[in-house]
Amino acid sequence: MVPSDGRVEIVDADRPHLDQDLARTNGGSGAFFYCQDIWSACFADGDCFHAFTIGIINFTPKYNLGMATAKGNATRRRIIEAAAEEIRERGTDKTTLDDVCRRSNTGKGQLFYYFPEGREQLLLAVTEHEAARVFDDQEPYLSQLTSGSAWTAWRDLIVKQYRDQGLHCPLAVLIADVGRYSPDAQAVSAQLVTRWQHALQSGIEATQAAGEGDPDLDPKLTAAAIIAAIEGGVTVLLSTGSAEHLEAGLNFCLDRLLVKTRPRAVHSNQG
Repeated sequence: MVPSDGRVEIVDADRPHLDQDLARTNGGSGAFFYCQDIWSACFADGDCFHAFTIGIINFTPKYNLGMATAKGNATRRRIIEAAAEEIRERGTDKTTLDDVCRRSNTGKGQLFYYFPEGREQLLLAVTEHEAARVFDDQEPYLSQLTSGSAWTAWRDLIVKQYRDQGLHCPLAVLIADVGRYSPDAQAVSAQLVTRWQHALQSGIEATQAAGEGDPDLDPKLTAAAIIAAIEGGVTVLLSTGSAEHLEAGLNFCLDRLLVKTRPRAVHSNQG
């Protein structure tokens, strides 16, 4: 273990050893990693990382790596977004940490600093990031589903966004396979569906209370059907490039939900 005073001596500055599977062991003022009886330390100077192989003798960490900075947060986000792009294009199984580093213009030392547990921790972060995007992209419409006109505006937003985003839509990564890569990632995907269904259910109930929604419909089941229509439509969009099935599925759900006649979306032949 690292001595309580945190002092170690630099032995070899030429072999960082941070591209191996490292286990983070000591916090304090520095970031310490242990690998095959060799200690490695990673220090940050702005956005520049310096990695050394070290022995447990005489060294006092200079930087406090536990303090998040705006630049550090931006680097972490860049790594996550690069991983998401790689997964969209290559799939989870074929995406490597080298691919992510190359795309994000970061080194292995940086990647392991932000994701010391490696690949699985990074994929979980991608899942959380894309799940958050699903909600962010729907606001403020998702929180205002209280009338037929509000549902129509939300429907139009969904269709346009996913048509425009195509392979880059947040559901693409979650539906592909990263959302079920690990139990933790699967739990994030499940939480997304639960939260999404609850938001839609609240909108259905509000619309029914306003007299614009069919009172005989079960709000919970109707919300589940709407999510199924979206995810099914996005799956077809990813495989064909066409948003026609997504739009048709949402139109069918809203036709059943809304009591009053609503304006139809302008059909687009672009997808």
